[in-house]
Amino acid sequence: MGVDEIEKFHHGTFDAVCGNFAAASGRGSPFHSLGVMKAFALFIVLLSPSLALAEVSDKMPSISAVLFQGALVAALLFVLSWLRWWLVALGVLVSAFFIIGTIELWRETPMRDALLNEQGSKYFVALAATDLLALASSILGSVFSWRRRHHAQPIIPPDAAR
Repeated sequence: MGVDEIEKFHHGTFDAVCGNFAAASGRGSPFHSLGVMKAFALFIVLLSPSLALAEVSDKMPSISAVLFQGALVAALLFVLSWLRWWLVALGVLVSAFFIIGTIELWRETPMRDALLNEQGSKYFVALAATDLLALASSILGSVFSWRRRHHAQPIIPPDAAR
C-alpha cells in the first residue's frame, strides 16, 4: 500500500498508519453533524413547554424534625418564662411567628397541595401541634413562675423575726 492508498483509506474505520480503528471526524463524516444535531435537539427540548415535578418533601423538614424542633423550642420557652414570668411576652411572640408561618404555608396552594400529596395531612397537624405546644409551654412556664414568686414561703418565719 502506498501513501496515496493510506490517505484514501484513512477517512473512516481503520487507521493503517497507527494500526488501530478510528472514527472519522472531518467535515464530510456523519459524526461531524452529530454535534449540530445534539445542539438542535437541546434547543427544541428547551423550547417545548413541560411541567417540572419536584419533590417538595426534600426541601421541607420531616415530621420527626418538626416535632423535635417544636419540643426543643417549647422547652426553651418554658424555661425562659419560668425564670421570669414577664418573658411570656417573648414566648407569645415566638409562638405567633410559628403560627403565622404555618398559616402562610397552608395558604400557599401549590405548596399545600404538594405537601398533602407527599406527606399527608399529618404534616400540618404536626406543625399546628408544635405551634400550640410552644404557646402553651410559654404560658404554663409563666404561671409556674408567678405562683412560685407569690406563694413562696419566707426563709425566716414571721414569729422568729421578732
